[in-house]
Amino acid sequence: GRVTSKRYHRLLYCIAQHTYRMCIVAQPSEDRELGQVVVYYRRTLILLVTLDIRMQAIETYQLSPESPDYPPALRRWLDENALPTLTMQGDRALLQRRIVAIFSSNQCPGALIVRAQDLAHQLVQHGITVISGFHSPVERECLTVLLRGTQPLILCPARSIVNWRMPPEYRPPWQAGRLLILSPFSNTQRRITIDTAMTRNLIAAALADTVLIVHAALGSKTGAFCREVLRWGKPVHTFASDHNTNLIKQGAQVVRSGTEEALITAAR
Repeated sequence: GRVTSKRYHRLLYCIAQHTYRMCIVAQPSEDRELGQVVVYYRRTLILLVTLDIRMQAIETYQLSPESPDYPPALRRWLDENALPTLTMQGDRALLQRRIVAIFSSNQCPGALIVRAQDLAHQLVQHGITVISGFHSPVERECLTVLLRGTQPLILCPARSIVNWRMPPEYRPPWQAGRLLILSPFSNTQRRITIDTAMTRNLIAAALADTVLIVHAALGSKTGAFCREVLRWGKPVHTFASDHNTNLIKQGAQVVRSGTEEALITAAR
């Protein structure tokens, strides 16, 4: 179903009502020149249009587990009794494409950050759809690269996106139909927590065909997340590095320098 922001509807109504009083009901006086009223009226119209555009931008669609359009990947990899209702902005047809998921711990060696940025450029060049929460510093570095490209992008915040203010840099790809924003949380989940971040990562990994872990620090939540995805039997990749020995021992497939093309090919 469609979810609209009542808050913005009320703002539009109040501003329109105030404009009517100023420009129609009130008579110009010495303190309120007619020209000033006209200027105020024009500015208010601009504000009304701006608010209306913002209201449209935050309209969302929900997809319940009972819907025939619910992603089959979530039914395959997640507990049937814990399937979330998805709240989305953008074209959900992007979920039908081949998808690569990118994750990383907050702390990451510099060499692996460079490798991740290089891979992001290659994903852009090949038009590969990427999904992530884009929350950790490495993930945000990749997002900066991906936003400049023309490939599809799926962003999963670890909180509700109802009444969520879309950042300006997201608007061009969203308007172009290549950005899908997806959240598995209800409108009461307004804050990001460790638990919501883990849930978000599992949802993103389940939707992806291939998972790349740039780095998972020892004892980190990212490491626990990686073990869960490997338990599913889903392909998990990581860069060849002494810093990723723990992931490789768990069963992650190694992406060596210069062999990123194999990962991209698998994602097509």
